[in-house]
Amino acid sequence: MLLAYYLVMMILSVLLSFGYAILWKKERSTPLTILFAIFPLSNIGYLIYSLSENLEEALGAERFIYLGGCFVGYFMMALILEYCKVEIPKAFRMIYFTLSGILYLGAAFNGYLNVFYLYVYFHREDDLVYLTRGTGFMFYGFFALNFVYMLMNFTILIYSLVKQKEVSRLIVFLFLAAELALGGAFVVEQFFFEDIHFCAAAYVFAQILLLVYLLIGKRYDVSLAEDDTFGPVSETGVMIFDKSFHYLGSNEKAKDIIPELMEIKVDTSAMHDGFLKEYPGEWLKEYKNTSRGSATYSKGHMTYNVDVELMDEGPLKNIYRISLWEQKNHPSAYEAEE
Repeated sequence: MLLAYYLVMMILSVLLSFGYAILWKKERSTPLTILFAIFPLSNIGYLIYSLSENLEEALGAERFIYLGGCFVGYFMMALILEYCKVEIPKAFRMIYFTLSGILYLGAAFNGYLNVFYLYVYFHREDDLVYLTRGTGFMFYGFFALNFVYMLMNFTILIYSLVKQKEVSRLIVFLFLAAELALGGAFVVEQFFFEDIHFCAAAYVFAQILLLVYLLIGKRYDVSLAEDDTFGPVSETGVMIFDKSFHYLGSNEKAKDIIPELMEIKVDTSAMHDGFLKEYPGEWLKEYKNTSRGSATYSKGHMTYNVDVELMDEGPLKNIYRISLWEQKNHPSAYEAEE
């Protein structure tokens, strides 16, 4: 029964990583790519571990398993920092990575060096493999570093959920769910129920969530909506909304034209936010009801042309794009004045 569990988890993990490889592009994040390499390798390790017939085979399998145990926390942290645009000193990141690497080397040399396990004995009973171990000082470091990663990742995500304006709450919740699965499986497996490696399923669940992130994340990439139809890209403000009028983001020029956008959280509904409801919301409703995509926006002594379009091709589909650019001649369309 357990063999079937590890086999299914391994197959799913490999297939999900193939799915990532199909979607992969050169500009994709390095931490995400490494995670999709580590997850199937660790699940292969769990399968080999469940098939092992002696101590050498079990320790060999653990060399794959500890790839995930030592590095998933670090690369999840790197991915979360990257997405949430939170900076920590490079020296600290290098220290964390070095510690992860040292701990992995300690785990990889189990049976040769008594630093991770003081001693280890093999026992197999039906489908279950048992390693009776004496914990060395590096094993305690392994626990400590993983808890540090969990604490940091949850702290960054909660901070971003509360404070960050340009971070999607939906994506933050995806990361939180992945962290809960990974952290929960680690704690249960190490402290409460050692017979089944729940991390194997947690890795698959995390892969699914990260693929969802990959598929929906581009919806929030304003650069994919920029073009030179209305003039130089650097001189055209762009805002994007989904079909339910939720704000997905804007470029720097749009924020220069409409500074209030800097205070709007991504995923905010234009139908419920006071400012968005008055300006972009009215343009969006007009376009949806009448297909009229032209308007003007006046601010101080400046007047801007406004164009609303539902994008139906390219990387962003079923996304409303609002473009604003400086008007050289006085407008005749309706105005939105501050």
